[in-house]
Amino acid sequence: MFSYSLNTTTDQELGTVLFDANNVALGIIQAKSDTNVLLTVFGNCYVKLSFTCEEATPQPIYYDSSDGQFKLFTSPDQSNNKVIGFLMGCLVDAEGNHTHLNENGLHQMYLLGL
Repeated sequence: MFSYSLNTTTDQELGTVLFDANNVALGIIQAKSDTNVLLTVFGNCYVKLSFTCEEATPQPIYYDSSDGQFKLFTSPDQSNNKVIGFLMGCLVDAEGNHTHLNENGLHQMYLLGL
């Protein structure tokens, strides 16, 4: 995993992509404080999803820059979208609790790069 801390603040949510003033992706926000933001650019991280994960096996994910959402790569017809990582399998225990989520409700993903 490659993460780094940036001396800046943001109102963006954890698990979303942070861009600079030139619209260059800096990384996925993993933690933030009043003075710093921790970003991941490669490896194991957590992301915010707009859908419910249902598969127990890793699923390919792409980032849709038109709406700022991570989405499942489901078809070769999506060739204009590049896979940026793999959503780890969605695990549910006997009580129905999603055990693949972190304490902030974010999904575990292996990021190949933005």
